[in-house]
Amino acid sequence: MLKKTNVCEEAPVELKVNREKMVTFMCSPYDLEDLALGHLYTRGIIKNKNELESIAACKDAKLIATYTLGEVKDDLFTIPKVVLSGCGSGALFDEKVMEKEKIEYSNQISLKVQRCIKIVVECIVHQLEMQMVKLS
Repeated sequence: MLKKTNVCEEAPVELKVNREKMVTFMCSPYDLEDLALGHLYTRGIIKNKNELESIAACKDAKLIATYTLGEVKDDLFTIPKVVLSGCGSGALFDEKVMEKEKIEYSNQISLKVQRCIKIVVECIVHQLEMQMVKLS
């Protein structure tokens, strides 16, 4: 007799910073804003949440769009294009990441209407691009 079990979903989720693709995570497509915030913080791209202008995640489009208040140095985009989940991904972390001050994040970042529209349009365009790839 087969027994029904719940299996965690894993999907490729693209992280864009200031409209530029930074990385694709292989991850559970939930709590994506937290994933992006933690990634940007531990990579040193932001020092606190106040350096982030906006963050929006679209689970269906498998996209996280973030905008920082300042420019991001090109050399910070030099990690592998895909970051795998799990312990076997071979990811290396500097022990100093554990010394970083914890930041509180309440999923409450205010956005200007124009920025919201841009993020929604980017999600729609990304979703259409993904559908076109599937059709070809």
